[in-house]
Amino acid sequence: MNKHFSNESILWIADTLRQFPDKTQRILDCFWRGQIESKAWLVDQLNDVILKGSAPQVIHIFGGWYGSLAMMLFDSAAFPIKFIRSIDIDPGCEPVADHMNKANEMNQWRFKAFTSDMDEWHYDHEPTIVINTSCEHVDQDTYDRWFDRIPTGTSVVLQGNDFFSCEEHVRCSKDLQEFEQQSGLSNIVYAGVYKTDAGSGYTRFMLIGTK
Repeated sequence: MNKHFSNESILWIADTLRQFPDKTQRILDCFWRGQIESKAWLVDQLNDVILKGSAPQVIHIFGGWYGSLAMMLFDSAAFPIKFIRSIDIDPGCEPVADHMNKANEMNQWRFKAFTSDMDEWHYDHEPTIVINTSCEHVDQDTYDRWFDRIPTGTSVVLQGNDFFSCEEHVRCSKDLQEFEQQSGLSNIVYAGVYKTDAGSGYTRFMLIGTK
């Protein structure tokens, strides 16, 4: 875990659990092994794609939840980050994500969480990287409306899965090929699968490409 979380971030995680005792279980859910491993996979692959000497990246994360992925990017991205916007439809996520990333929120809003439907989001700054790790949670029409709003030429990172048995998953993919077909990406530079542990028994898919 320390590879992707600084000691300061671990302290902020602990403080967030103290500040939001009514959300303790849900906050802990975002640190399940499978959640952290899939996000670590994302960060590591982005580090291979985005050059260390590139311009500072403007990142928008959709389905940002409690801000754990943003925290991991701040702590272990090899490339520079200008700021991160974390968007989630659940209004309960915004105050928790802001507190979890308080050090960067206080640094000229280098981090800020927002509450919005993904397909209604208005970009406050031109993004260089757009991330969606919850593609299975939105139907194809909503996804298409969201994708259409992404500026052409933006780097896009997508994650989905084949976990059809979960009631909240309305847009799973049977394999990586189907996930690619659903994506709308014009230029895919990375496509991979990640097998979860035997207890979970499903596969995650990830694409990195350009709209």
